[in-house]
Amino acid sequence: MDMSRTRSFGLWTASLLLMATMVYLLLVVADYVFFKYVRHLSEQSEPARIEQARIRDEDGPLRDVARRNGFKSMFYPDSLDRYPELQALARRHGVAPLAPQPDTNIYFCNEGYGLITYRTDRFGFRNDGARWDSRVDIVLIGDSFVHGACVEERETISGQLLPRFNALNLGTAANDPIHYAALAKTFVPEIKPRVAVMVFYPNDNDAGNTGSYFYSHYFGSNGRYFKREAGRLMPGDELMKFYSEARAVIETIIGEEDERTGFFERGSLLKRMVPYFSLPHIRSQIRVLFGSLEQEIPFSSRLAIDTLVSSCREAGCIPVVAYIPNSAFWHVDPFAKGYAKSLKGYAAAKGVRFIDATEVIDVRGREDYAIKGSHLSPRGYRLVAGMIREAAERSGYSH
Repeated sequence: MDMSRTRSFGLWTASLLLMATMVYLLLVVADYVFFKYVRHLSEQSEPARIEQARIRDEDGPLRDVARRNGFKSMFYPDSLDRYPELQALARRHGVAPLAPQPDTNIYFCNEGYGLITYRTDRFGFRNDGARWDSRVDIVLIGDSFVHGACVEERETISGQLLPRFNALNLGTAANDPIHYAALAKTFVPEIKPRVAVMVFYPNDNDAGNTGSYFYSHYFGSNGRYFKREAGRLMPGDELMKFYSEARAVIETIIGEEDERTGFFERGSLLKRMVPYFSLPHIRSQIRVLFGSLEQEIPFSSRLAIDTLVSSCREAGCIPVVAYIPNSAFWHVDPFAKGYAKSLKGYAAAKGVRFIDATEVIDVRGREDYAIKGSHLSPRGYRLVAGMIREAAERSGYSH
């Protein structure tokens, strides 16, 4: 009798676990489908049609001209997690590059102001090389908005902080908060800026991939990134070997990606599904529907801010967290406000000044965003630079 009851209980428990697993997997699929549905709707919108026409009619011909003039495809750090051949090369040299190719003429992007081209500095960032050899006032960490997509250098955030401040631009398009954390940990203690600003955007609102090569490299055991030559901070030898050996891969694989759209999903379906296991979009939608619930800051954003704070403590700098809002026309995101609120709350808990560019950027208008894309216009970048300038001054720094 006891054996029969035990068997029945075991079967009942196994059935319950199986049902729970099936329900969970269905929710994961539903989260993925929901995200795809929202993106599909956005792809049928007027902004999507404008961007598709630009990609078709302008971007390709402009890139062809740039290539004929000697400009190269850009290496994006996040490509290490998308291209096994690049990651294998990075592992062989024990490095995780945090910038595009150093000392290279590269082409960037076009959103109505023409294709942006420039020469990278000795680390691969978008700076005049002389900025590295003077005392740094402000270091900027972030993605394409810090990088300056898709405007001329003088119109970027760092460009508009000059000459009042010696501002270093450490942004690269397609970065995420794990890259921000790695940048802060690697560069801030070496540069020792007076102010370090980390800039977030609504598409940073996810948990991040702790399986990322960057996470394991920078928050596990990482090698040297720098060397000193005649007192100047320079990229290390193994880092430069990676860039040299990766040149052919960058031109063939990443160049071909540029030809399609510049951004696409790569890898197995299972790999692409991993971020949805935590049901981020369903949970976010519940928070939108029930506004009284507080949105928890995602792990990757928390890691980035924590690393900024600890790096500034080591370097003796003032940490600042900034948020740039999405355009209600170009990039609709129902979760953006909740994410901004979570960033502000976490920054406050850490005693870090928070800049919300929603206060100056008109998200419902078109003037503060690009003509043919979702990044900022020169005016928009100027407004953000003004808030950063003011925050630096209010934080007790004076040039």
